[in-house]
Amino acid sequence: SLFPRARVSSAASRLGARPATPAPLARPLRGSTRARGAIVAASAFEDDGDWNDEPTVNVPISFFSILNLSPARASPASIEAAYTSVIQRELVEGFSNSCLAARADLVDAAAQVISDPELRAEHESDLKNGRLTPVPASQLGGALALMQEAGEHEAVIEYAPECLAAAKTRVARRDITLSAALAHCELSHNALTAT
Repeated sequence: SLFPRARVSSAASRLGARPATPAPLARPLRGSTRARGAIVAASAFEDDGDWNDEPTVNVPISFFSILNLSPARASPASIEAAYTSVIQRELVEGFSNSCLAARADLVDAAAQVISDPELRAEHESDLKNGRLTPVPASQLGGALALMQEAGEHEAVIEYAPECLAAAKTRVARRDITLSAALAHCELSHNALTAT
């Protein structure tokens, strides 16, 4: 496989996703029979492979945005090129190694989902219907960093408080705060240059 570290788990089908609502969100719905585009990166698994005990936060993450692709442009060759570009992108200093690992795992998962016709169709349906993606707490820093890189600044700022509440470590909270600060800086820069 082109994206060997990716994990798109059938266990994700137990989480489901809910329609977009203002933060704070309730826990993800249980009992869905489909993956609903949920990501489970390798580091989110416990030793027994069960991540259901890890809290999740529903975020509006688009695998197409992560890879800077539109659904119409997402051919196998463009997915591979976009994947390589995002993985090799130089990042702002300050993110922890665990955040960078989560970011890489999420990029892998995004490419894997978009490359699989069934998972891609589910993800496109989720995006169209405003369903949010449940992201394990251990992956939130990487998810917000990717959303910020993709230009989803308002969403990063909106979901950062809920992500901070779910973060288990000081380092994870720092990574989330850095993504929110970068999003605020980008919005400020855009406002200043727009006039």
